[in-house]
Amino acid sequence: MAAVAGYKAVTRVVDGQVYAVTSDRYRPFQNAAAFDFLEALVGTGDLRYETAGSLFSGKKVWALARRPESIWVGGSDEVIPYILLVNGHDGHTALSVLPTTVRVVCNNTLNLAWSPRHRKPIEARIYHTQSLEAKVAEARRVLGIVTKEIAAFAKIAGALDDRDGLPHIHKLLEQLFPAPPKDAGAYHKTIYEQRMEEVAKAMNQQTATSTTAWGVLNGITAWVDHRSRRAKGDGDADSRKMDSVMFGRDADFKADAARIIAKLTKVDIDAAFAEIEAAYERELVPAMAKAR
Repeated sequence: MAAVAGYKAVTRVVDGQVYAVTSDRYRPFQNAAAFDFLEALVGTGDLRYETAGSLFSGKKVWALARRPESIWVGGSDEVIPYILLVNGHDGHTALSVLPTTVRVVCNNTLNLAWSPRHRKPIEARIYHTQSLEAKVAEARRVLGIVTKEIAAFAKIAGALDDRDGLPHIHKLLEQLFPAPPKDAGAYHKTIYEQRMEEVAKAMNQQTATSTTAWGVLNGITAWVDHRSRRAKGDGDADSRKMDSVMFGRDADFKADAARIIAKLTKVDIDAAFAEIEAAYERELVPAMAKAR
């Protein structure tokens, strides 16, 4: 194997496993430092550890911390807000924080990236050389943003629960699952029909108890999170599923579904975020500056 100037391999120290090949400017962020940052978040008293794990044999490491409060949509549907921290050694995943929610009744997840201005995770601005005080200050900044995101989510979810979702199911599915062209082969048409049957089943199960736009959205998230997937024989099926559901294509799909159903039912997501942002700037930022 020949060395290539300007590149280096990202490897695991204990066994030399190669995670990625990057430019020689890449600087890995060690897992211990990432969990030090999470400890600073938990140390504020606003979070508690829930669980942690790794994907793809350690290429991505994640930890979940729970906010103390629950969100009640419609007075009876409990949704728990979390902070999901992810640290990657794949050459492109930065140390990031994702506000996310779990719907208790069926364990559906939804990351809070609904607004076009909030599509990306919150990147934690910390470095190996920072003092504990600097890490705590950054933790307060991140918690302030998360607080804003969760407040906006609660407002939007409540608005969706006040809207009738049934009249909008066809248009929602039409935008999420465009029909194959007329000249598509039989295989593609069969796959499309099977997928629509699965989605219809998930939607029917959800709308049997809730016909609101919130219920319709949760029919989609239930299908995404709990549908069966074809597994490759490489032992990474579970990693791929979680990576997609929490960080990748499936997470984006669920966020798209939220934006579409909100638009169809005239729930203004941007206005909800703007209102929360104004409160954040007015109330949280001065408090955080004073705490520093």
